[in-house]
Amino acid sequence: MTNGRDHVAKVIGSLSSGNVAAHSRLAASWQRSFQKHGLLPAAPAANSAPDGDRLRQQREAMEQVIVVAAPKLDDLYAMIGHCGCGILLTDAEGLVIDARAGSADAEVFRQWGLAPGVDWSEAAQGTNGIGTCLAERRALTIHRDQHYLPQNIGMSCIDAPYSVPTVG
Repeated sequence: MTNGRDHVAKVIGSLSSGNVAAHSRLAASWQRSFQKHGLLPAAPAANSAPDGDRLRQQREAMEQVIVVAAPKLDDLYAMIGHCGCGILLTDAEGLVIDARAGSADAEVFRQWGLAPGVDWSEAAQGTNGIGTCLAERRALTIHRDQHYLPQNIGMSCIDAPYSVPTVG
């Protein structure tokens, strides 16, 4: 596995290459993380403290979605939770609204910031499964050192956006 220093060098090398972003969606996301969001890969770890006020507001706004989604989150977690995976539900901006993780994994997930009230947008965390999925509006996998920030390279994320169908 790549260490933090090697990862930072890899990201900076990609950012320094003039045309790599045109050939790779991952490099394009790294470029957005740096240029658009002003995130530095060598900066101290991003804030992973839950924002209780924002979480409360979003849970109220998404109450009906949460009621429908909760049993599906439980079912999905029952299928894959035994292998150290967690399930997260976020809002359209990347704020974690609800989560499922095993008791043995809960502390690690919390340390990683994979908890309700934490912002996982690209603007907050750089390239990551949740934020990049939302930015690109597509399902994707961000595996370990594909994350932008070195503190996130210990995890792999599989994400898919969902939009509420409109009636018209």
